[in-house]
Amino acid sequence: MLLNVSLLLSSGMKISSVSRMTNQEIYDKIDEIVKVPEVENLFDQNIINQLVHAGLTMNEFQFEKSISSALIRYGFKKTYVKVIYPLLIRIGLMWGKEKMNAAQEHFISNLLRQKILVSIDALPYPQTNKERWVLFLPQNESHEIGLLFAHYLIKESGRPVIYLGQNVPLENLISVAETVKSTHLYCFFVKNIPGKFCQNLLNQLEQLIPKNNILVSGNSRMLGSLELAKHSTWVQSIEQLQDDFLTPFNNNDN
Repeated sequence: MLLNVSLLLSSGMKISSVSRMTNQEIYDKIDEIVKVPEVENLFDQNIINQLVHAGLTMNEFQFEKSISSALIRYGFKKTYVKVIYPLLIRIGLMWGKEKMNAAQEHFISNLLRQKILVSIDALPYPQTNKERWVLFLPQNESHEIGLLFAHYLIKESGRPVIYLGQNVPLENLISVAETVKSTHLYCFFVKNIPGKFCQNLLNQLEQLIPKNNILVSGNSRMLGSLELAKHSTWVQSIEQLQDDFLTPFNNNDN
């Protein structure tokens, strides 16, 4: 409930108005605020429905069968865009409305995480030394599905990736960046955490790791309020990441 109220306040609503709303009115308002990706066809909608049902009933066999249908039809990258991303938005809304509990959400997330890890592992190891990316989630952030998909895209483009995962302390990140001589740092802010914390972290990264490009994605409402310095970029879409940062290397790059 606190997360729901925080979301409404960050959208510009007054606390006095929110305090008078019923639970259902809060849920309906969140539906208006949160942008749910459009599902293009009946096949995709059916797959998403099946995956939600499999999560609610803890049916791994059904989940595997449904996600495999999408992977066979689309391949991994398109399955993420057409099925997995809309699914994540949907289960997040269901959790906020108490129509799905935390264990069910974790069940789905962990099965998706396994699929992404297998897809990452199947990619050839990049041979170039032109760039070196470090991917991480800051402290108190644990939602890594989006960052894992970024890992897949970056590795697929032929760039080496150091993946650090969840809850990385700043001092550890600085040490890693110095050790591997990173060129790019990429993190996701998904939780509805104070913008001041994120702003301070980005300012510190700019000062302490000045030669890196710093990329951030995630909570658009919070990220839109930040002041980004010269070497920092808010990556708002898969297309922006690929077009601006993951263009193919020339054959003579090494």
